[in-house]
Amino acid sequence: MYRFASIRGLCILAAVSLSLTGMLNADTLVLSSGEKLTGSLVEQKDGLITFNHPVLGQIKVEAKNASVEVAPPVTPAQAAAVAQAPAAAPAEEKPAEPPAPEPPKSVFVQARDNFKSWFPEGMDGKISAGYSYVDTGDTKENLSLGFNLNYKRDKDLYAFNAFYDYSTSKNTAGVKTKDTDKYGADLSYTHDLNERWLIKNKLSYLRDEVKEIHHQVEDDLGIGYRIIKNEKMEWTANFGPAVRYTDATGLNDNWYFLLFAEENFKYHFNKTLRLDHLARYSADPTDSNNYTWRVYVGLTAKITEWIEATLSYDYSKNKIIGPGNKPEEERILLSIGIPF
Repeated sequence: MYRFASIRGLCILAAVSLSLTGMLNADTLVLSSGEKLTGSLVEQKDGLITFNHPVLGQIKVEAKNASVEVAPPVTPAQAAAVAQAPAAAPAEEKPAEPPAPEPPKSVFVQARDNFKSWFPEGMDGKISAGYSYVDTGDTKENLSLGFNLNYKRDKDLYAFNAFYDYSTSKNTAGVKTKDTDKYGADLSYTHDLNERWLIKNKLSYLRDEVKEIHHQVEDDLGIGYRIIKNEKMEWTANFGPAVRYTDATGLNDNWYFLLFAEENFKYHFNKTLRLDHLARYSADPTDSNNYTWRVYVGLTAKITEWIEATLSYDYSKNKIIGPGNKPEEERILLSIGIPF
């Protein structure tokens, strides 16, 4: 091993010595532009300079555009000095620096990540809670809880939503009225036929204590079309038939055949701000007095990696209820959501 290393060192030393000797014995071609080329002069006659360059090869330049600085011959002392010059030591490689440690996660982020690990890949969701208090002489309080879960697989999307809404109002005389007390859930399935067309089936359940709706079950099957779909915007229309069963105080009929039309709009202003809009209308084609109408507008801002804030306006009107109940409902709500 020592012998091999010695031979290798002698070869490196010889190569460096030859290189340095060549540099001492090199000629210089000076162009009229000021550029200098190092090599060796071949000949200079008839107004032409023939010059050998180690990279460009043999070149010819008119004598009026260049001059040659001929190197003096190498003396024996210079050659000996070059031969005795020590070879440059190879640069030592610095060890790679270890990657910087990741900053510790907060308790909330760890809890979210642990909760998300319970679900399979392709599934995401959101837990939200909202509260508002308005005092304009009459006071009004709103409370809303929500849970959303989505599972995307190829061309299929499964979604589950559950909610609980409660609100009260108090007039200047101190009389308190319960305006909203309802909860419900829905399960939907969407299949993409292609980039534009889709089919969607949704089964929903509702119980409303204020409107005395004991049980309401609705199943709709619609065909949808994506009017616009790009990185910032998505606008989809969906329409079709629906069947509703309503058990409410004062209703003589329980079953209703409806036709519905729905549109969803979503616009991303940037990575942290999003606008959502929903409008849905369903009606009994045999009786125009039996209909349901809803409009929702929400502005969602991403506050941190794991917290979203949504300011929303929700208006609904349900005419398929018992007599004496107020069909309209209006809510302005600020809610905090934790996506996972």
